[in-house]
Amino acid sequence: MLNRPYGDDGSEHSARIAKPGEQKYWEAEGVKSAVKVLKGKLNDKGGAEWTVEIALRHEDTLHGQPAFAARPAVGGLWRINFSRVEKKGDINWVWSPQVVWDANRTKHAGIVGMHLPDAWGWVQFAPAEGAPPLRDVTWPARLAALNLYYAQHLYMDKTGNFSTSVAALRPYLDHQITSPFQLAVEAKGNATFNATVTYGSPPDELRVRVREDRLVRVVDSSYYGSTALSPQSPR
Repeated sequence: MLNRPYGDDGSEHSARIAKPGEQKYWEAEGVKSAVKVLKGKLNDKGGAEWTVEIALRHEDTLHGQPAFAARPAVGGLWRINFSRVEKKGDINWVWSPQVVWDANRTKHAGIVGMHLPDAWGWVQFAPAEGAPPLRDVTWPARLAALNLYYAQHLYMDKTGNFSTSVAALRPYLDHQITSPFQLAVEAKGNATFNATVTYGSPPDELRVRVREDRLVRVVDSSYYGSTALSPQSPR
């Protein structure tokens, strides 16, 4: 599954739930793959060590996207994840650790979940000669917005409505993540909410918004200039 950096509407776009001919049907028709067994034998009781290499066409990964959607380009950074499901979902291997904010336990926790882009890894579009790793400098603000998303849904589970007050959500937030930002929420009963995370002030301001269906958007990134990506500092 692929997701561009600034949004996820939480919807499924998969051949697993749509049939050929239906609007949301999708298949990676141009996929190429190769497997190499490094140790042991496949299906042997002792197990085996193996690697797989997969090549995807962007004509496939961009299927169904609107014309204005971002296209792969050198200097771009997307979220990406891969999953291998076995035994009807009882075993679910994923490419990157699935760790997200658990508002109920007020801590970050590992879960078995494929459809949480804030827990995915990254793919960087680099030139053939390579490039330094990039980092998304808007990510701390978007992570704070997702904190509010999880807190709002927990609050709705407990009370039957989304909260119109940040104060009511604070017991369910990670204060280390949210404290650098100004937080605001708007809600209509149990139907909709908008939560906004702001850093700085005009003309140098960053604002990130999340709503009840998990759509996360950077609505103002003037604080970071014309790009939200910068070279990652070496550790």
